[in-house]
Amino acid sequence: MTDFDRLVAEYSTYLPIFIFLARVTDVSMGTVRTIFIVRGMRLRASIIGFFEVAVWVLAVSSVVRKLDDPLNVVAYAGGFAVGNWVGMWCESKLAIGKQIVRIISRDSGHEIANIIRQYGFIVTELVGRWRNGTVTICFLAAPRKEVDFIIETATAVDTEALISVEDIRATNEKHGTTSVKQRTKWKAILKKK
Repeated sequence: MTDFDRLVAEYSTYLPIFIFLARVTDVSMGTVRTIFIVRGMRLRASIIGFFEVAVWVLAVSSVVRKLDDPLNVVAYAGGFAVGNWVGMWCESKLAIGKQIVRIISRDSGHEIANIIRQYGFIVTELVGRWRNGTVTICFLAAPRKEVDFIIETATAVDTEALISVEDIRATNEKHGTTSVKQRTKWKAILKKK
């Protein structure tokens, strides 16, 4: 009997909890790793992948050694399900990457564009036609963390504006935008010193 087998036997009542937590951890890491791959962040994806597989091997070896206990199998499957949810939640909090925001307004597109520009974003305006006249279409690329702020700003001006958002992998944007955090009072206070 190996040391690991003795450890498993001694703490067998806690094994389902360990398996559940290990699966939540490795599946969450896998979800975030996949998103990093899609966004082209190879190094981050590789580092997370290393730790993800290490945790996965521990979880699988624990289950395989104790397949006679159905609670271990349930903990393994439950950890997988919860891990997907936790991984998506983590990714939404990280909010990595940029998104394209399209704002279509019948009457207030130019006003929306000007207000958003005041916050440091680069906005392109186009005139479009729809069945009852013209509309203004505003395009901008923004960090994902800023998109909610942009949507709130646009809907404050025109509650009927049609807004669509989609992920982009990369931009060749030369002029950056300042983040909402940088536009706070703290920056002004620090400049005074």
